[in-house]
Amino acid sequence: MSTHSDEDSLPLLETSDPEIEQFLNKNLPVQKKKLNFLNKYDRSFLVLLALTYFSMGLKVLSDLAAALMFKDYYKLEPSET
Repeated sequence: MSTHSDEDSLPLLETSDPEIEQFLNKNLPVQKKKLNFLNKYDRSFLVLLALTYFSMGLKVLSDLAAALMFKDYYKLEPSET
């Protein structure tokens, strides 16, 4: 499922100016690590993970909507429902 490459040892960007290259390579590892999971994990796993987070978000949204309906429409406290 995971593929490891030697991208971490390569420079992030190559420019003709060594000072700019050093600055960019020093300041871009955070962004590179944020997107590294795209190369690390299989696409089907990432789609499944995204769908899981999406469905759990919809469940929380529906739970909140039901709680607000009981609170506002039926004038019940959440502990009474």
